[in-house]
Amino acid sequence: MLSLAVLCLLSGDSSTQLLNAVQAVNSDKVTFQVFEIDSALVDINWCGTSNEVILVQSTKGIIYRSRDRGESWKKLHSLMNQTGATVIEDGQTDIGRVKKMLQSPLENNLIVFTGTHGVNWITEDCGANLRALNSGKKIHELKFHPSQRSWALAAGWTSCEDFDDGETCEIYKELYITKDLGNSWQYLKSYVFDFSWGSTEVSVKNGKDLPDSRIFITHDPQAKGHQRSAQRWKQKVHLYYSDDFFKSQKTALDAGNSIVLTNHFMFVAKAISENTIKISVARQETGFLDFVLVRMPVDYHITSHFTVMDTAQKTVFLYVADNSRAHPMGNLFVSDQFGYRFTHSLENIIKGEGAAVDFEAVESMDGSFIANRYDKDHVSGGAAKPAGNLRPITEDEVVDGEEKEEERTGGQMNSNKKSRKKKKAKTPEADSEFLEKIKTYITHNRGSSWELIRAPEQDMRSKPTNCYSEDGCSLNLNMYSLNEQRFAPPYSQETAVGVVMAVGNTGDSLEVHDGVGKKGTYLSRDGGLTWAEIAKIPLIYEFGDHGGLLVAAPNVQSTTQVRYSWNEGKTWTKLKISDQPVLIENIIIEPKSTSQ
Repeated sequence: MLSLAVLCLLSGDSSTQLLNAVQAVNSDKVTFQVFEIDSALVDINWCGTSNEVILVQSTKGIIYRSRDRGESWKKLHSLMNQTGATVIEDGQTDIGRVKKMLQSPLENNLIVFTGTHGVNWITEDCGANLRALNSGKKIHELKFHPSQRSWALAAGWTSCEDFDDGETCEIYKELYITKDLGNSWQYLKSYVFDFSWGSTEVSVKNGKDLPDSRIFITHDPQAKGHQRSAQRWKQKVHLYYSDDFFKSQKTALDAGNSIVLTNHFMFVAKAISENTIKISVARQETGFLDFVLVRMPVDYHITSHFTVMDTAQKTVFLYVADNSRAHPMGNLFVSDQFGYRFTHSLENIIKGEGAAVDFEAVESMDGSFIANRYDKDHVSGGAAKPAGNLRPITEDEVVDGEEKEEERTGGQMNSNKKSRKKKKAKTPEADSEFLEKIKTYITHNRGSSWELIRAPEQDMRSKPTNCYSEDGCSLNLNMYSLNEQRFAPPYSQETAVGVVMAVGNTGDSLEVHDGVGKKGTYLSRDGGLTWAEIAKIPLIYEFGDHGGLLVAAPNVQSTTQVRYSWNEGKTWTKLKISDQPVLIENIIIEPKSTSQ
């Protein structure tokens, strides 16, 4: 038997949204409950010793709590107002709403709710009890310590209300630390740009002897007045670190402007001029202090965008934008084990306007990745064309990739498909030559070589597809760009070995013009080597029980049913969840669910 919760996110009217909680799933019985919340869901946390408690946050900043895997729900708004009223300042009337839920990496019962008006809340028992905090400032960023449960760094911006009459109003970012879960705060620095703890989950697990108190910041020691962010790169901003909470500090990298921290590496953009940077990298084995310049292939340079894509096996995929192209696209590079020598892996990977890069890891298969590229020079045979003569790229400026990468992999929603947002697409008529040459490639050797994804020999009705990669026909998958209909991107889990689900189409390119009409849903059970069509329409999907349970539903048309499978998609059972057709926006299964 499998006892878990499956949350289906259903659209209600324009002002509400429905949560459908499927309970106690096994081959004989499925029960479910429907609960209405005030607005769309933006975040979810599972907590408790066996993930029995669920906390969800709506777009209006209201928190809902279930202590029975979604069978019943309680609104925490009144409790937050009551506790918040005890800590508001004189003259303050608006307590505010929740801006963000932040779950401790050490203890999932410990959650901080940052507020919109300076009042914040903390729970150490999954929301059963709340303690209100008022640091006097709005918390814009908060980072838990990777090993010290009660420690956290928080940053906030000053406001003119912070200055006495006669004092000049100066707006800048301040950094604080708490060592007692927000009961008290210690001021550290002003005019801070980026900040980070000096240890990571990996360094803690490896027993690396790094000071718990080590903190990195990028900081302008000469700054006065308003902290200006319009000028992206500043040679007066440097990377500093301190092991004593900034009673003293040392320079880690001159002109170090931005920090991108992974478990194994710290990447820092070093300002050469207002419009030019170079990237330096340091390793966790040396306490992130051995900075060396990243080495790119001779004809390539860092440009206006760079994004650290994947660092799971101590090598790094780096996406670098190509500013010479009319459409957002770039080049993919892969590093050596030390993270600073990069070789070219794949050209012309596409990226949406403000969206994530069309790049996905097959989480359960080491070295397997999927990417969409503009395949202008594609020839029959299935393999990506070698790089050949590499085009020089003009150095300009780099957009800090850290926050975008956190949205892709570190959010609370558990996977990329949990945070899809509708993006504006360029008109197909104006871009037909570009749109007709988007193809999906896959690698099984960590980017050493890429090939087209072989289409299934038959569709789900056993009709031959007559689609062969040798002829330039293949399976092409939707990801993040050119995805106005919000099709689910390729999805896999580390615990579901080999299982991948995706929405796409067979043919000589990714279908953009026809939208839903030619899209189907596909499943691989061997890490992307072979695929089978499981639906003639786009589905939203989720896995549980190490891939033993698959749950799916239409997400671009209204439905009264969801479907589930106990045998990796070979057969499906449909479950009616509503008398009236509803639009299912997402499906989320309790993490780490296993058969009992």
